[in-house]
Amino acid sequence: MYNEYRWKGHNYTGQSAPEITELVRAWLKETYPRYTFSVRRDGYNSILIRLMKADFEAFTKESGKIQGDINHYNIQTSDSLTDRAKDVMTNVRDFVMSYNFDESDPMTDYFHTNFYLTLGIGSYRQPYRMELPKITGKDNPEAFRHPEGAAHKAIRQALGKARFGFIENRRHIGEMILGEDFYGSQGEHYFWPKEYSSAKTAQKRIGKLEAAGMRCELTGCNGGYIRLLGYTPETESNLERERQEYATAYRTWQSRRNFKTT
Repeated sequence: MYNEYRWKGHNYTGQSAPEITELVRAWLKETYPRYTFSVRRDGYNSILIRLMKADFEAFTKESGKIQGDINHYNIQTSDSLTDRAKDVMTNVRDFVMSYNFDESDPMTDYFHTNFYLTLGIGSYRQPYRMELPKITGKDNPEAFRHPEGAAHKAIRQALGKARFGFIENRRHIGEMILGEDFYGSQGEHYFWPKEYSSAKTAQKRIGKLEAAGMRCELTGCNGGYIRLLGYTPETESNLERERQEYATAYRTWQSRRNFKTT
């Protein structure tokens, strides 16, 4: 329903942003079951939707992009999106905005809307990924599988999305510092160290890392970065044993595979 200044989406019947977020998640799961979306709220009345994985190229080769925000007012005129990406994101926008309303009056600087929408493909933490459906059936080539070792699993879970790496800081040359990977829209890769404002906050993270067998310390007296000193002898031994088990299992699998093809 539109008039000169105001409009209301045809599905809006008083739903709030938290309710709409749940409706969008359910609709995306039903409409695009093979695609992966990230749907979350930022504050109370902002909704962020990002397409993270699908079976098509989302960005044109000319754009060189691997992630980025989308102007949801001009999706169809974007020169960085492929036709399929335009169709999907336009459909997503139309569904979400059907629960919105706008009673704003720019002439008097009055702004009143049900929610603000941000659309994107990929993110600065995780670039968009194109993944074709997996082949199934008798002709599907056998893939090597081996269970993850307990030591490797404990370290992976303790690190989460973070890792230890080198940073461009003269005070910490050659030191392994805890940080995370980030990506620019054109594929630029950055490793940003995680800086802690207090020793108390950092100690909680250090405790989890040490429980997994990593020896760490804080670079400052009351805050700073977390530095990796090494692994405990027991963890070193377990990691090496698991690496050997993996290598042995892979050689066995490779030999069996070669035998079948001869």
